Amino acid sequence: MKAIKLRVCFLAAATGIGIAAAAVAIFSQYAFTLGAYKQLLLTVLLIITGLLGGLTVREYKRYKTAELIIENQLLHIRLANRICDKVGTSSPSQVKESHISCFGILQDSKIIKFNQDGVYLKSVEMGREFIILTYGTDMWLQKTHFFYEPLDSQELAEIVARFHYETGVLPVITENSC
Repeated sequence: MKAIKLRVCFLAAATGIGIAAAAVAIFSQYAFTLGAYKQLLLTVLLIITGLLGGLTVREYKRYKTAELIIENQLLHIRLANRICDKVGTSSPSQVKESHISCFGILQDSKIIKFNQDGVYLKSVEMGREFIILTYGTDMWLQKTHFFYEPLDSQELAEIVARFHYETGVLPVITENSC
């Protein structure tokens, strides 16, 4: 989520700088003579600024989708990667977070949308230590596996009930591991 927000800020700042540079180029073309290249410079500057503006809007939509997923999360999974050095000791590195909601999955800065743009959650399979989400369209299906710390029976039942209530998909509870 932070990476998406940082990209939105960077692209917005770059778009603002592009707009300011284009305005300076337009208003100063009468004061300074840039030769034959002034129209080409202005055209290139406006095209680049337009592209940056489009990328900003696209990234802002991703940011709003990520906010929607986090605000309506059904399950929050924290996965810690460990790095082993040559001595054989391991040290915790970056903690990756996954948020699962009825609107999709947010894994760090990767967004998988459900129930939007023709992509629907098809099935959910849950165990004490894992969840498998199957989603897609009529033409393709994708499965995503998540492993987490073991849940007790009551926590698992609460998550299954929330999934069924929020998504309309009844999760299948299994004891097999993936």
